[in-house]
Amino acid sequence: AFAAEAEPDIVFNNYAGSKDTWIDAGVTIPVDDLISEWGFEGKFADVALQSATDKQGRLVGFPIEGFTWPVWYNTDIFEAAGVEIPTTVDELIDASQKIRDAGFQPFVTGGTDWSGYAVFTTITQLPMTDEQMRTIYGEGSFDDPVAQAGIDLFTQLRDSGVFADNTEGLQADAMNEMFFSGQAAMMQAGSWAFGSLPEDMQDNVVLGGFPLTADSPHEKPVIYAGFGKAVWITRNGATKMDAVRRFVQFLFSDQSILKFVE
Repeated sequence: AFAAEAEPDIVFNNYAGSKDTWIDAGVTIPVDDLISEWGFEGKFADVALQSATDKQGRLVGFPIEGFTWPVWYNTDIFEAAGVEIPTTVDELIDASQKIRDAGFQPFVTGGTDWSGYAVFTTITQLPMTDEQMRTIYGEGSFDDPVAQAGIDLFTQLRDSGVFADNTEGLQADAMNEMFFSGQAAMMQAGSWAFGSLPEDMQDNVVLGGFPLTADSPHEKPVIYAGFGKAVWITRNGATKMDAVRRFVQFLFSDQSILKFVE
């Protein structure tokens, strides 16, 4: 759309990957000055603003949506298998075998799409500090010993039967279906899926973190959480800023934000 000079005025998008090039390529404009000009001082959490700031210190868009991305545990299945919710990797491996013995699948994820990659990154970062994770995933390589330890951990869990059968052929939709139909005991899914949990399961599902190794630098099981989505103003939008301003101010009004929360 940009190449055809027909892009929309406003874009709602996650800030990841090639979006880091949009300002320099002229696709979108920075909005730093608009925070104060449009009456948004103090409106956004500092961590949300940080998440929407590029390496040059420019605010690429208005943060619109945060997320949590926990591990979901079906307590009915854990009770049927006679095990507790795991907090360590050893407990996870032991529980997975007993869950299989009880006739269920342990941890389900997509093996062919982003959901599997999310689980992979969760597991491989368990031996890393937050700073190591930022360095390795941001500018490093998996030649780092701590990164290799994370891959070894992932391989150990795979070979120990933690993941559901035929995971390599599954996608996120199949992951959700297996968990929501009571076939699998665990999955890692984000807050965008909370509303899809069947009503008859709502009392039997708890949310938590991914179990830790004994030498993990983290104190508690970990989840993903952050502020990924922002409202971007494109080159076309910049030519009609009065209309864009009125829309963005309405979007971030209390009445509109309340609808998001509900």
